[in-house]
Amino acid sequence: MKDMQSQKGRNNVIFNLFRKGKTESVSLEMQIQTLIDLGVTFNLSDAELIKGLTDQFDRQVYEEDPYRLLISVAGTDLLDNNGNELRLSYDILSFDTECVEDEYIYTDVITQFLRLAKLENYISELDSKVNFNEETAYITFLFEQKRYKWNISFDSDWFDVSVLERMASVIERPNMKFIYFNDGQHLTLMYCSKAVFKQINNLTKNKFRMLA
Repeated sequence: MKDMQSQKGRNNVIFNLFRKGKTESVSLEMQIQTLIDLGVTFNLSDAELIKGLTDQFDRQVYEEDPYRLLISVAGTDLLDNNGNELRLSYDILSFDTECVEDEYIYTDVITQFLRLAKLENYISELDSKVNFNEETAYITFLFEQKRYKWNISFDSDWFDVSVLERMASVIERPNMKFIYFNDGQHLTLMYCSKAVFKQINNLTKNKFRMLA
């Protein structure tokens, strides 16, 4: 996201979400390889990926709560130790839904949402705007020669997740689903086949749900 929260604040939020409910530990390397086998691609080499992850949390934290924390961190816009923006995977989108501080935030999030399904080039003329003075918001786009324009619910700085549900109902392909889990105000999304959805839920103790 354009206005990223502080690294310490983000890590505290995510840690509190995932520290609950201990389960059998799984090595971080095995978790990564399992997700790769399920079709998730990462933007860094194995060694760089491990470093990027352990710069955010200790290895033990990932291994004591396998898969869920890894998936969430991999899809979040992070900062590395030098203050540079870092994203570990574009096959996962994870963000704090209390994020509406920019008038074009919906364009930003929906572009990343479309990237999950490799459909960002199939949508054209994507535009959105949040009018903070009038407390209104909208999104418009062109898909398969049809123009869509939707009003978006304005609720201070909270993101209207229903716009993602509506988008999913328009662009989902047969046998593919957008899936999500929501811990408090932190939302994590992926796009996968129903078979992969079942496998991911086996790994995450049925954490994920279908979006639409």
